[in-house]
Amino acid sequence: MVFSIYFSILSEALNIQASYYNFKFLKQLHHNRVLKVISKVDSVNEKIGKGDQQNLLIEALNYTAAVSITDSKGIITFVNTLFCNISGYSQNELLGKNHNLLKSKQHSDHFFQSLWQTISNGRPWKGEICNLNKSGEAYWVQTSIIPFKNKRGKIEGYTSIQVEITGSKEAQDSIVNEEQFRKNEFNLNQAQKIARIGSFDTTHSTKEIWWSNELYTLFGLSPDNFTPQRDSFYKLLHPEDQPSFEKLVQSLVNDEKTQFEFRAKHTSGKWLHLELIAEAKYDCNNNFNGSRGTMQDITERREAEAALNYAYNIINRSPAVVFRWENIQDLPVDFVSKNVLELTGYSTEDFLNKQISYDDIIHPEDRERVSFEVSQANTVNNNNMYHHEPYRLITKNGEIKWVLDTTYIRRNTAGKVMFREGIVYDITKQRLAEEDLRKNEALLARMSETAKIGGWELDVNSLVIDWTEETYFIYELDPNKKPDLSEGIKYYHPDDRPKIEKAVHNAIHLKEPFDLEVKFITAKGNHLWVRASGRPITKNGNTVKVTGTFQDITERKKTELSIQHHLQLLEQKNKELNQFAYIASHDLQEPLRTVSNYVELFNWKYHDKLDNDANLYLSYITRSVDRMRDLLHELLEYTSIGKYNTPPAQVDCNNIIEQVKNDLSAQLTEKKAILKIEKLPQIKGHEHELRSLFQNLISNAIKFCKPDTNPEISISANRIKKQWVFAVKDNGIGIEENYKEKIFSIFQRLHSQDLYEGTGIGLARCLKIVELHGGKIWVESTANEGSTFYFSIPN
Repeated sequence: MVFSIYFSILSEALNIQASYYNFKFLKQLHHNRVLKVISKVDSVNEKIGKGDQQNLLIEALNYTAAVSITDSKGIITFVNTLFCNISGYSQNELLGKNHNLLKSKQHSDHFFQSLWQTISNGRPWKGEICNLNKSGEAYWVQTSIIPFKNKRGKIEGYTSIQVEITGSKEAQDSIVNEEQFRKNEFNLNQAQKIARIGSFDTTHSTKEIWWSNELYTLFGLSPDNFTPQRDSFYKLLHPEDQPSFEKLVQSLVNDEKTQFEFRAKHTSGKWLHLELIAEAKYDCNNNFNGSRGTMQDITERREAEAALNYAYNIINRSPAVVFRWENIQDLPVDFVSKNVLELTGYSTEDFLNKQISYDDIIHPEDRERVSFEVSQANTVNNNNMYHHEPYRLITKNGEIKWVLDTTYIRRNTAGKVMFREGIVYDITKQRLAEEDLRKNEALLARMSETAKIGGWELDVNSLVIDWTEETYFIYELDPNKKPDLSEGIKYYHPDDRPKIEKAVHNAIHLKEPFDLEVKFITAKGNHLWVRASGRPITKNGNTVKVTGTFQDITERKKTELSIQHHLQLLEQKNKELNQFAYIASHDLQEPLRTVSNYVELFNWKYHDKLDNDANLYLSYITRSVDRMRDLLHELLEYTSIGKYNTPPAQVDCNNIIEQVKNDLSAQLTEKKAILKIEKLPQIKGHEHELRSLFQNLISNAIKFCKPDTNPEISISANRIKKQWVFAVKDNGIGIEENYKEKIFSIFQRLHSQDLYEGTGIGLARCLKIVELHGGKIWVESTANEGSTFYFSIPN
């Protein structure tokens, strides 16, 4: 009874199998096999009617299909002979095992889950399954699985009928694969053409090289005129890349894969940049037998990269820093050029790693304004540029810099601002220069007002003049009035107007500058003296403008007239002084000689007849006459200082000192004076007067020595800036503080004639000599310790 149930199930399975074949395949090979199965089933049915059911069914099944029966858990309980033949397993090896024993990786887990869900729900399943035989080889079977149930409707097991279709499957796949191969080859060629990628295959033993069509195209070659071989290909390589390429080929023996960029020449003469990817090939004995791979034309990419690098280099070397900011709070930076380090002191990594945000470096006093400008720019519904007003940045070291920021606002298609690109310029120098310029302009305006100097510029073509504010002020005209040349000239005094007209004419036509001091009458009738100067500005040999200054010099003119008047008075006084000197040297000396002669004659004739008092009186007269003669002589020499017939010359002070030592040798010997003289310079001056200067100072040092003390005199000179400073130091009686200025006045004496002889003119002469040489003289002294006289002579 059980077997009859199996038989009915098997019959149903065979019918399903045959029906499936008729539906699924139309190929003749498949159709013939299905007909054989159906024919054999009919034969079985006939034999069943004769009563030999079991043996006939098994014979039919062994001839037509592989049959297996499993219990409800999928454990195999029956297999026929053909199932064992197809799978390679014996019945003993299969019974009690699960069908997973034959499972291959051809099908996914989802495939088997779907199959099991179908049959466990009591529905038959049909389809193609790929199994693995005992040797591990795959084979395809057309399978029908029928669940069978007991009287209560519970599934007791499953019957599987399988017909091997490996051959027909391979035939079908071959047809499909051939068509797919043609499609794939076409698609591959199209893809290579689009990507400019060509493929190659080399055989190491035969040195043969196969190229794809696109590889010929890359080099501008044709299979008709070029045979890809090692030598012919190497001729296309750039000479500098040939050694590296040879190393690459050799490395493939040991490396399975390599990648390399090189240059090769196109038939047009252009050098191509190519990227090669190659892998090694091996024969059945695992010996290296060549390589296969691709070559891609990356010339455009390399040129684009070079252009991009060039652009980046220009940006990084330029004063402009390129930023890109995300349009969120604090303006985080997601790109910045490398020259940001020079601008801010922070590196690109500091910004990109979010260690610092752009908002952090904006000066606190400018941050709110910049933030407002950013939010305001967001409301503009376009991608135009936005120019920020200049603002300040604080660098890493605390330095403040002014920048100019031009921002490009980028939006998506919905109009939302995505990010902002900006070019930031360091304008600190310009800003400081502008501030200095504003200060200078204000200072110039104040100076112009103080000095009463205005500016003007004449356009030669239109004869229109531009004036500064101070010029309008001097003219006493309304600053809103635009004057022309005739308007500017008519205010000059009629006596001087021809001068200024001629000067302007010569500046325009003869290109001659001018500088005139002329009389002027303002628009309100005030009389002034003005200084008008101008110079021509030429272009292509023609005068296009005349520019100059205009100054009110009335006060200066008044001062000059006053000075001129005083100079005239001074000249008159000098004449009178010279006349006095002439009288002192001639007219006064003559009666003085007469008195001296008669006193001497009187003393000679009446000396024995006079008493002692009379002779004493005569001696007083003689001494006074001698002193008067000395005074007149000194006064004459004093007034003659500065009256040179020759210009100053180079004088060696060492020679002058030697001459003074000779002149004062008697005094030096008498007083046992000690002179210490350092090396003295050569200076420009008048030798006679410099000699008198040194002689007076040395003579005074000898004269004003302390009693019972030998005079010690030191003379030295030091160069200080642009002058020589001389020092004459002694160990004499010194000078009290309140007399240091008085001693240089004429006829001023600090001691009586009885103590120290002299006229009181010596130091006054020294002062005049030094001042006429452009220098100064002063003294430093301590009473009873000595004095040091200093005087300077410009170098």
